[in-house]
Amino acid sequence: MPTEPLIQKIRDRIITVLKAITAGDDYFYTPFKVEEKFISHEQLKGDPTYFVFIGDAEPPEFAGVPDDYDQTFFVLVGGWVKDMSDPTKKAIRAMRDVTRAIDEDSKSASANTLGTMAHQVIPDSWDTTKGNFSILGFEWFERRFKVLVSGTFDEL
Repeated sequence: MPTEPLIQKIRDRIITVLKAITAGDDYFYTPFKVEEKFISHEQLKGDPTYFVFIGDAEPPEFAGVPDDYDQTFFVLVGGWVKDMSDPTKKAIRAMRDVTRAIDEDSKSASANTLGTMAHQVIPDSWDTTKGNFSILGFEWFERRFKVLVSGTFDEL
């Protein structure tokens, strides 16, 4: 049986990290759900609901060691929130929770964390629905994370 690709392990770890968020001193909201597939605002049962996808990747580059390559790719974390009074404010807070949780895990030296699986996991660009769903009380956001990993083609 082949080993799980590192890119998949990182996606799975991000899902685990987001599921562990708990509202309190460090975070605004406890996620209602963390999905591996997109759902529309009409299917939303609670919020915030987050989604984790793999985005674009750059071609692998030789890392200077035989059979070792560096690769940069993007992980996209999207989310729906609902708040009839100010959905944009809630989206900004939820995006901050996502960014903080992933950043904290990427600094960890513990086994099977983002800090030990990747060289870097850094916040990149973000986007929202720009208020297009605010009349219904919904806001969507998407936060990109740039990830740099190394490994053989079997590992990547």
